Amino acid sequence: MQWCVNPVCCKGAMRTTITLDPDVVSHVRRIMNERGLSFKEAVNEAIRAGAGPSSTRSQFRTRTFDMGEPAIPLDKALRLAGDLEDDELLRKHALRRWAAGPTGDHRPGIEPGYTPRRSAARLAA
Repeated sequence: MQWCVNPVCCKGAMRTTITLDPDVVSHVRRIMNERGLSFKEAVNEAIRAGAGPSSTRSQFRTRTFDMGEPAIPLDKALRLAGDLEDDELLRKHALRRWAAGPTGDHRPGIEPGYTPRRSAARLAA
């Protein structure tokens, strides 16, 4: 591409050859007919409309909701997540041990559905 630097010739405009897809040609021709523009003016207007900043678009906004005060201290959230994961691992381990025993032989303290509840106590401390 070459830029014309002669102000008398092209007024600083760039001359180039482009290949337009058929749908683009029909769009440009429609603009020409609707607004009474030349081909060059219609192409320039279409490019400006597509390439320029759009003032019609609304800025995306995330809706927020007030959920009140948190039920647990959020400064200990990672600790809580670790404790909940530990509790779940202990529960699964206890269920495996209970299921591995002979039928009718359950071990004291390990009942089906047993879930350790130590996370809430740790957060209160």
